[in-house]
Amino acid sequence: MPALTASLWTRALGVPRRLATLVAAESGALTVSYDGGAIKDRLPGLSIVHDLAMVRDVVYPPSYANPLPPALAELAPPPHPAGRVNPQRAIVETLAQRVYADRGWHPANAQQREWDLLLLCGRGSVGVLDVFSSDEQAASWYATPTFEADLLKDQDGVAAMFRAVVASSAMVSPELLGGGRTAALPSLGGMMPKTLARFNPATEQVMLDLGGGAPTARPGIPVVVKIEPSGYEGIVELEALAYRACAAAGLAVPRTWVLRPPEFRPMLVVERVDIGADGQASAMETVFAVLFEASGFRVHSADAAPYEMVAAALRAPNILTVDDRAAAGLQLFRQVLVSLLIGNGDLHLRNLALLGTRAGCRLAPVYDPAPMRAWYDHDIVSACNLGGLSLDRAVAPPELGNAVVKFAAVCGLASVTVATEMDRCMDAGRLFLDDVRGCGAPEERRQNLIRRATQVREVIGAAVPLPPAPRRRRKAAGDDTRPRSRSAPPSPPGR
Repeated sequence: MPALTASLWTRALGVPRRLATLVAAESGALTVSYDGGAIKDRLPGLSIVHDLAMVRDVVYPPSYANPLPPALAELAPPPHPAGRVNPQRAIVETLAQRVYADRGWHPANAQQREWDLLLLCGRGSVGVLDVFSSDEQAASWYATPTFEADLLKDQDGVAAMFRAVVASSAMVSPELLGGGRTAALPSLGGMMPKTLARFNPATEQVMLDLGGGAPTARPGIPVVVKIEPSGYEGIVELEALAYRACAAAGLAVPRTWVLRPPEFRPMLVVERVDIGADGQASAMETVFAVLFEASGFRVHSADAAPYEMVAAALRAPNILTVDDRAAAGLQLFRQVLVSLLIGNGDLHLRNLALLGTRAGCRLAPVYDPAPMRAWYDHDIVSACNLGGLSLDRAVAPPELGNAVVKFAAVCGLASVTVATEMDRCMDAGRLFLDDVRGCGAPEERRQNLIRRATQVREVIGAAVPLPPAPRRRRKAAGDDTRPRSRSAPPSPPGR
């Protein structure tokens, strides 16, 4: 494979800035070479772990598990799930066929294939990083206003293509590329079909922003739209209930709306967690990408590290500068425990993220808390290990409760608060189970989820520590605390 180059840009400062050159060598190694201007101005790097005051080039060795480093790979659509089609990837792969036809050759290996997809759609996604084939393409994209496409009504272009793939769970027909304006959707990972959009709650209109990156005064709330796939009936309603349970446990959650369009599948509309009240996007990086960098590329997958490693990274100043370490530890503890209690066995390291830069960051609000244990194909206690326990099984081991108590200490919780926090999460889990019993998801899904969540609840509930006994008041001078009979008058002071 010949050496390939690309330009990496960032919107971290609110305006586009060139950040680095990407070079994929024939050997499969990839080098990120930061620009002198980016180093001088201390721009946030590809990863929050990169300190641009100390590093100029970062070299990633060839890797079968990660053809591209996670921070870049997450800008391109992930591979199709087993037996299903990822609509975003299907669209981009169809567009890629045009590229291959124009240049006269196809990618020779996985890295080149992912590289091609990255250059087609690796911009305008969650966070602030954008990848281009050249600086000229970057300048053109940032100068081009976006055009809108109504996800539910447009009859040609990418909106129609997206609906067709979701409806049929099949690959894109090249004929769908004809007519209208077609663009690659920005990438979003996960099992459920999803896309970025702007949402008007009053009219329930969902508008895709496509085509360019020039700032425009678009009305509506920036959102992620998740579409309920065939075979997962009820997942939209169950995930909405999961957000409600997370909020009850004291976790920050985005606003959500459940839509049921008459001629399309149910949709969950979720406010984007990377965009602030000022409308500006923040740098956002998954915990998997952070640990991949911090571990010297040894954490090779999103389920390859236990939750204790996440807690340790949040408390390690040589890795991260967390704005409030105590708050981050408490948030991580709550999120892990609530996920266990509501049947979200899919809390892998791509479903945890950091917002901010090396100068200061925080854990992102909850996203993707779907209670996937309702489906037998996803029926595991947890994607990541805890307390040395392997939890990729259907039944929670009896040691899980004690592992949760010990995890509280790893997260930095004071011993006197552990019982209170566990009770709070248990109450949120109870609320969730009550909601599930009364929701409209299929009966089999509801019963399976209730059964699994109840078993976890029983195991963890048995380990909740008793609240600490009230402290005795220190005896003051002149106090007489000797037992007295009901009839005996108090002894006079000084006797």
